[in-house]
Amino acid sequence: MKHIFLIFGLLVASFSLQAQTQITVSTGEYAPFTGANLNNGGFVNQVITEAFALNDIKVDFIYLPWRRAYETAKNGEYDASSFWFLNEERQKDFLMSDPVSNDPLVLVQSKKTDIINWNTIADLSGRSIGYTSGFTYPDDLMAAINKGDITGQKAPDDKGSMKKLLINRVELFVISQTTAYTLAQEITNESFDKNFMVSGKVLKDVTGHLAISRNGKNNPEELLLIFNKSMQQLRDSGRYQELLDQLKNNYY
Repeated sequence: MKHIFLIFGLLVASFSLQAQTQITVSTGEYAPFTGANLNNGGFVNQVITEAFALNDIKVDFIYLPWRRAYETAKNGEYDASSFWFLNEERQKDFLMSDPVSNDPLVLVQSKKTDIINWNTIADLSGRSIGYTSGFTYPDDLMAAINKGDITGQKAPDDKGSMKKLLINRVELFVISQTTAYTLAQEITNESFDKNFMVSGKVLKDVTGHLAISRNGKNNPEELLLIFNKSMQQLRDSGRYQELLDQLKNNYY
């Protein structure tokens, strides 16, 4: 009897989700991946929109400051939040989808300053590094900042830290490489290579994920299954690669 009720409950939940053809997703500004004024909401939000559309689910994106986007989705005000890198806290608060993006995290410096060579985080001791509130960075880098070996300068957004590089307020800035290229163009009206350069090696290859609220009203587990299945369909069809090509060609 218990098994019958369980199966019945899953069926009801599934039918409920199929009937609910629109979901809400909190998001923020992180060009070219997400943004209210970007083409189709940015690369990641277009991927999410098209993936859900394969199962007749419409997505309504709500643009908020990143911390508020996180907390409101966590509390169930929205069905999910786009988009987040993995860490232990987020995996407790949300059901994290399969990857929707993959982009290297790098340290950027101004070309007006001497080249900063480094191999390990310890080599950056004594340097000043800008970073953005609410974002996820490598544990060893944040440990060095918290310990005081590296002077960390927190900013509310990436644009502020990029501007600090131009006036030598910080020596380095940690950011996704694609976002760095986009912001450099926006701030200076010139290509990234004109004013900036990537310092040293890639810090970390990171993947971005749709964070589905565990407290959402529309069966979070079923929503996760549908989205992951749809992402695979998007990749298998070649459409994901088409969107990735658009990203590489500065469409967003």
